[in-house]
Formats: sequence, structure tokens, C-alpha cells
Amino acid sequence: MTNHSAFSILNYRNLAGLILFFFIGIGIFLLWPYVSVQEVDMFIPVDTEQIPEGLIITNGPFTGIEVHVRGPKSILRTLSDLKIQYTIDLSGVKIGVNIIPIHQARIPLPDGISILKINPDSITVKVENEIRKKLPVNITLTGKPAKGFMVVEAKASPMSVILRGSEDMLSNMNKVSTKPINIKGLSNSFKKKVALDLLENLNLIDSSKIIL
Repeated sequence: MTNHSAFSILNYRNLAGLILFFFIGIGIFLLWPYVSVQEVDMFIPVDTEQIPEGLIITNGPFTGIEVHVRGPKSILRTLSDLKIQYTIDLSGVKIGVNIIPIHQARIPLPDGISILKINPDSITVKVENEIRKKLPVNITLTGKPAKGFMVVEAKASPMSVILRGSEDMLSNMNKVSTKPINIKGLSNSFKKKVALDLLENLNLIDSSKIIL
């Protein structure tokens, strides 16, 4: 009788241990995606803000930075859905070349994600004085009209536009051209909305298109 009781107690203890081990195993299995750590590279777009009035950036727009991060797999999976963006504060820039460091603390990552490397660790921003200049519109035509016809007049409306851009770029410009207009085989007059062939970092004050 004594031996049978001891055997029963032993089996009960073994069974309790197995049950505890089973639940621990289940817990580890369920929590594994949350506690397992991984490293990944992510691309973060860059935007700018607070450019001082009267100044303009001449080497933008900027693409972004690559960040090597580490964290739980469960959080890393959500990064692409967060639309993370890094904003460069340009309130302190001056005319010329400015080196703006990338501040790790300003990268809006979720808790639990640590940054191991940032590339590049700074952004080069070229700044110039911004001016506005009124320029005549030059119409660019390609091709030849139908046989027996010729271009008598090509007139733009408006005949001139105001552009906004860097002093260095605009000071040397005396006209602004339209995108090429193909008149090959045409035998009648026409009106058409066309865009201006603007250099990068030049902006049209009036965003309406030119009408020929």
C-alpha cells in the first residue's frame, strides 16, 4: 500500500511537470515572432521645411536616406505601412553650400527599433538668392506642314510669363521656350495648350499652360 501511494505521487509530479513544460513550450512558440530580433535596411524619403524667405534650393529635390535598423520581426514587418519620412529643417541655411547632418533622434521609428547605421549621415544643400523675372515665350515647332502650306504666324497667349528661380540661373535667361510642337502634315490653323520647357528648379508663377 505504501509503495502504491509513492508511485501515485511520483506520477502526479511527473504529469504536473509535463503540463507545465507543455504550456511553456506553447508560450515560447506564440511569443517567438515578438521576441526574435532581426536586422534590415530601409529607405526613408527626405523632405524639407522652413527655407528662409528669399532663398531657394538649387540642388533638390532630395531622394532619401538608407537606414540599417534592428528590432523584433513583428515590428519590422509594419515599417513599410507607416510611411516614415525624414524632414530637414532649413531655417538656419545660408547662401552657398550647407552640410545638414541627419539627426537619428528625428527619425520617427516605433519603440523597440534601434538604428545601427545611417547612409548618408548628412545632406548637402546648395542655396541661392531667389528672384522673379518676366520672360517672353518662344514657340518651338518641329516638322513641316502639308505641301503647299507654310507657317504664317505662331503666337502664344500669354506672350510672356514670370518665372521664379535662382538668381544665377534666371539672370542669364532672355526667353523661355515651349515644349516642341509637331506640325508635320498640318494644313489648317489650330489652338493648343502646351507646357513650357522649364529647367529644373525653375517655377512658373502662373501655373496655367500656354495657349497657341
